[in-house]
Amino acid sequence: MFVAGIDRAAIEDYVAGERQRAIDELTAFLDANALSSSRMRVEDGGPFEIISRVVEDMRPDLLVIGTHGRSGLLKMLLGSVTEEALRKLDVDILAVPPVRSLPEAASG
Repeated sequence: MFVAGIDRAAIEDYVAGERQRAIDELTAFLDANALSSSRMRVEDGGPFEIISRVVEDMRPDLLVIGTHGRSGLLKMLLGSVTEEALRKLDVDILAVPPVRSLPEAASG
């Protein structure tokens, strides 16, 4: 955004708004699923950087992480937070793939 000529104050306002929207959505999800948001942490940084920091701080027995199920060129270009976690973190990890819809049965 900065490269596009948008001033720093506008960028900071946008980031603050997106941060609050993410917090609101996550809180609503936790509430809807009868889960507590009292220990929720919101931090700035790259996904692996934050996950690594939290694992180091909390020392969990298990890290549960979702995957996007990307493959091929997209995966190579974007990388994979889950794969990086599996390679670099010293914690047991349960990697959960996205739910895939089943093809509809052929009628006949």
